Amino acid sequence: MPASYLPGGDLADALGAAAGWTAKTKACLLFLARVRVAPLYVLTLIVINVVLNHAVSAETRSQIVLANSTNVDNLQHHRIWTLVTSAFVLDERVGVGAMIPLLLLLSVAEVLWGWRRLLVVFFLSNAVASCLVYGLLLVGVQGNWLGGAVTMASDVGTSYGSHAVGGALALTLPVRARRLLVPLAVVVVVVPLLNGASFTDIGHLLAVLLGFVAGWQMRRRPLAGSGLRLTPRRPDRTVAYSFGDVTQARAALLTALRLHEHGQAHLDDAVAACSDRADRIHMRDTRDMSAIDGAVAGGAWGCCWAPSSASR
Repeated sequence: MPASYLPGGDLADALGAAAGWTAKTKACLLFLARVRVAPLYVLTLIVINVVLNHAVSAETRSQIVLANSTNVDNLQHHRIWTLVTSAFVLDERVGVGAMIPLLLLLSVAEVLWGWRRLLVVFFLSNAVASCLVYGLLLVGVQGNWLGGAVTMASDVGTSYGSHAVGGALALTLPVRARRLLVPLAVVVVVVPLLNGASFTDIGHLLAVLLGFVAGWQMRRRPLAGSGLRLTPRRPDRTVAYSFGDVTQARAALLTALRLHEHGQAHLDDAVAACSDRADRIHMRDTRDMSAIDGAVAGGAWGCCWAPSSASR
């Protein structure tokens, strides 16, 4: 599957058209202008945690961390704002340099997907993973498998969101990268489970799986991009073209998808149809082009170990 069909396809086209490393570097710098939300979030995270570490007492800091934790006690008392605020608080002192992997990971995702998809994947996955962990802990406490102290555990940080973003990037990378990095991604989150797992290790696994689902959905429905600049809607028309072979038809379908993505055409759907020697019709539409093309893949997994709390 050509990279231009996937989120970030315009970047792939620009790099493919650039001749030489100088031109490719200029194309990359041009696309870096898309990065706005990632540095803003990381800067906010740094400011908040500098204040907590240096401007308030240790007791006050502990109270703020617990008040924004997605632990069983808070969620049982319907403090649902913690599903968002927990991603802005760290439970340990983290240097500015430790934020660089997180910034790189989120910046790559924002370049490829746009800021809306980045926010949805990061914060929605963080919230869903926290709720799933909450459910598992609640069952464990009620079944007397876990001690009651776990209900007040500190559970803050960026690791759920960053693992989800890494998992989503996995399924929006080219096939070769996915084949190599997805097994590595699975190992990264499974090995801790074999060495005496904590509830945050389970949360990391759940977050990665949520990221896989998000990335697969973006590959499955590439026309659903949030940053599209569509032309004004005109009366619907059905247009058909004939080609000499299947390869030409699929190439035309991909071209139509790119025109839609760049706002130069509007497509409700596009289908490539062909017949075999037995006169049976085979159809492939925009939802089928990448349905199972590399079920799991990975990306930037070193960045997933970006700033997290002691508990995450």
